[in-house]
Amino acid sequence: MKKQYVTNLTFVNVRWPAKNKDIFHQLDRDIVQYSSLGDIMLLGDFNGRPGSSDDFIRNDRSKDLPLPPQYVEDSNITQNNCDTKTNNFGKTLLELCVSSRLRILNGR
Repeated sequence: MKKQYVTNLTFVNVRWPAKNKDIFHQLDRDIVQYSSLGDIMLLGDFNGRPGSSDDFIRNDRSKDLPLPPQYVEDSNITQNNCDTKTNNFGKTLLELCVSSRLRILNGR
């Protein structure tokens, strides 16, 4: 029998203004709201340069961490990004990815 997977997927297209860091807070609230409906995919230009920094929590599998039973470990998939520079928007984008469990697909 063939398994079928059905999920709701919300696409969010973003064109980030180059000087408005406060919009990240609104996007974070929107991610929380729409993630209850299914999966989320952010697309667009974030004016961020995350370099090759991690967009996940590294080494969160330790048995010494006080994690709740329902905690799902991050997947350690390293980036191979040709752009190694980082700017403030890139750092904020990485923080958003870590907090919302999203991944940057460029350079993977």
